Amino acid sequence: MLRLRAGAVGRLGGRAMGASFSGVAIGAAALCLAAGQPVLAQPLAAKPAQATTLSDAQLDALIAARIYRTAVLDLRASLNPGPTDFAIAQAALLHAKVFAPQSAEVARAMVSAAYAAEDDAAVQEATRDLVRLDPTDTVAQLRLLSSRIRSLQTVEQRTSAYDRLLGSDGDKLDASVRSRLALDAALVAREVGNDRLFADRLRLAVQLDPSNKDAALLAVSFAGPQVQDARARFELLSNLLLSDPLDAAVHVQVRDELASGGAYQQAERFHANAMRISGEGSGLIETLEGLSLRWRTSGATVTLAELNKLLAIARDQQRRAMEASSANAPADLRRPEEVRLPIELDELRVVAALAANDTKAAEAAMADLVATHAEIADLMRDPVRRGDIAEAEAIETASQASIEAAAWRLLTGIDAAAASETLPAIIESLPAKDADPRVSVLRTLTQFAAGQDDAVLASTADATPDEPYRAIPRGLVLAKQPGKAREGAVLLREVERRIPLTALGTWAGSRATGIDITSAHAEAATLTSLARGIPTWVDAMSQRPGVFQTLTVDHEAARAKATDVVGLRVRIRNVATVPLAVGDNQTIGSRIVLTPRLDVTPVELGMLLQGEVVELDRTLRLAPQQELSFSVLRPEAGILSWIIGTGSATPTRLRYRAMQGFGYEVNGIATPGPGGIDTSTGSLEHEVLPMSRLSLAELTEKASTAFVAELPELFIACRAKLVTEEIARRLVNGGLVTQAASTPAGAEVQALVQALAENYASWPAPQRALALTELPFVGDCPSMSVFDAVAQQETEPSVLPLVVLTRVVDASSPALAAAETSVSEPARRIAKLQRERLAASGSTLASRGLLVTAGMTNPLAAQAEQASPAQPATSPAMTPATPPAPEPKLIEPSKPASASTPSP
Repeated sequence: MLRLRAGAVGRLGGRAMGASFSGVAIGAAALCLAAGQPVLAQPLAAKPAQATTLSDAQLDALIAARIYRTAVLDLRASLNPGPTDFAIAQAALLHAKVFAPQSAEVARAMVSAAYAAEDDAAVQEATRDLVRLDPTDTVAQLRLLSSRIRSLQTVEQRTSAYDRLLGSDGDKLDASVRSRLALDAALVAREVGNDRLFADRLRLAVQLDPSNKDAALLAVSFAGPQVQDARARFELLSNLLLSDPLDAAVHVQVRDELASGGAYQQAERFHANAMRISGEGSGLIETLEGLSLRWRTSGATVTLAELNKLLAIARDQQRRAMEASSANAPADLRRPEEVRLPIELDELRVVAALAANDTKAAEAAMADLVATHAEIADLMRDPVRRGDIAEAEAIETASQASIEAAAWRLLTGIDAAAASETLPAIIESLPAKDADPRVSVLRTLTQFAAGQDDAVLASTADATPDEPYRAIPRGLVLAKQPGKAREGAVLLREVERRIPLTALGTWAGSRATGIDITSAHAEAATLTSLARGIPTWVDAMSQRPGVFQTLTVDHEAARAKATDVVGLRVRIRNVATVPLAVGDNQTIGSRIVLTPRLDVTPVELGMLLQGEVVELDRTLRLAPQQELSFSVLRPEAGILSWIIGTGSATPTRLRYRAMQGFGYEVNGIATPGPGGIDTSTGSLEHEVLPMSRLSLAELTEKASTAFVAELPELFIACRAKLVTEEIARRLVNGGLVTQAASTPAGAEVQALVQALAENYASWPAPQRALALTELPFVGDCPSMSVFDAVAQQETEPSVLPLVVLTRVVDASSPALAAAETSVSEPARRIAKLQRERLAASGSTLASRGLLVTAGMTNPLAAQAEQASPAQPATSPAMTPATPPAPEPKLIEPSKPASASTPSP
């Protein structure tokens, strides 16, 4: 926190200590006294106001917003921001707290910056402040409580702390916070071997908050394998599913449980859900699993038809490709009839044809399957074609391909005689044939194909359902024995239960049904009933997010002045019937990317536009019908407000596209994540700033005669004029446009900058702070070096941090030396870090500027560099344009603290 020298009565010092302010004139007088300058005979504040006068609170809020913006711009001026850059942002935000001590938005940004700066102590301090400012922020509460508990030295102390918070001492905590504390307590109990306490705490975590996915997942992992009852096991999975209905992996778990229990129609439902959420419906395994389920619900004939259709499409595409390149087709181009399905699908095609009693189709499928295995074996045996694959690995792969081809022919009886003839050579090729367990399996399959039932039963007496190549022959042989049909069918059904969505598992189940219908899964009806109890809105979530949430993002005003900071109102409501977790990779995604659409003049300013990311991480969950509503200033606190002000000679119209839980496609285009809402805001029109339409000469006069109330608008108008003219100059001199364009007379630009420099010392401290954040940086307007030289003589502690942040371009700056011994903690921090950065890269926000991001370098300065090669580069902004770096941002911790999810 800023502290002024003893006895100082400056306005900024009084506000920093919580005192009220009695007038701008007093502040100006105190500033002059503190700076060792005489008090003006006629203070600026005594002049009649000619502009809308900002109240003290409005001025403080504006300065805080501009400091926030400068911190963000400073980060983005670094091509690859590191801990030092984030530490500077953290110090700048600490200074912003002087002007906005009650801003939770600044506190959240400080948590982000401190975390990225790897300053754990600062993270905790900022989190404490955030909890004080926003007691409803359960994410911050949990982070703070977890950090305190982790700081305790012994397990006993931590356990005792958890017990207190989970008892009466924690009654006022939100259930979502207590749930996660209970989970942490459970993990501590497990570490020390207290299984009873572990189970109790885990049960409590699930009960307190059903949306606590970590707890639900641990319950499934811990209790699931021990639970034999199908109902209890499925209820555990249902709890996990409802804790995050948009997790494709959980839908797959539910599907597998249903398929293993014979509830095929409901399994197909959750398979479809998983494919919609993951977007991977066309993958090999997903296709196999889907067709295996289709067999159960629609019959083998339907599955066979779909497989044949896939094969026909692939061969037709190959035929078209050959016709299109017939003149230049390579000699080894595969003919259409040589195109085959992947092995797993051809295996399913074989057994589907057998189940459909289509002998011809079964033989064709088997021929394709054997041919594919043969190709693999031949490739592995060719040292040239197999490439970098080691010889031992190649031999093993070739052997396995030959074994699998023979096994399938022997098991199905299709071309079994030919397979038997190949076995001696296959076995002989195995490196350790006497000890290889596959040899005995092949011999059993040979006995099965030859009808040697007694030998099969003898050799498979110890077979388990986990060994399908031994268990299936045994089951089929048992089914032929008098009185043992059901025993054989049950064994086949158990094979299916282990591998329900594979070709062998599907075929085993089909054969079991044909042998004894009563062997069907006993729990199928129960599982089907339980699955039907899962609400149908779960199925629609990935494609129709409106069934579980509503999201609106809009401006808090439709019109605004150029000096206004307009926030966005974000509202999100849970319209589901169960609590839903909020966070990164949670059901209600916490990250929203805001893509601006801005009409601005000059159009080159639009090249500086960047997306902004808003985090919803203020709560761990939303209860049914609960709404989270808050205002966020970050978008206008970023470069956008700088662009709007710079283009304020004409009206600007702004709207955002808001995308929740977003990801990026290969082409870099953002897309909403599963269940994410894609919406747009209304339009916000920033009015023309009349002062921005003044000429350079008129602005020069205004700089010397402006009332204090006019200064905020004057600074924006000066930036608008100077930067706009600089853009025009760079475009012409850089050869980026062909038509003639007027460039401002150098004397007029210098006169305006000189007037600003001459009047700088007469402005009150708050206005000087505002000037430093509003006026152009020297990297964007080289003429500002005159102003910067004056600003770097600053000694006022409340202004000095901003001088160092926005006006320093080299280590010899007197402002650096003054800041390093200042009573202002932010000033000292920024000075130290700025000096480190100058030594490392020589680049600062002032020297780099913002226009370089749009590829607008300073060609005149570049020419001067070439004319004087012995002189060092004065600024990175003078170097040739470089591609814009990925957008750095103040990254807020996206997950709360827990034992299973480390927090910042």
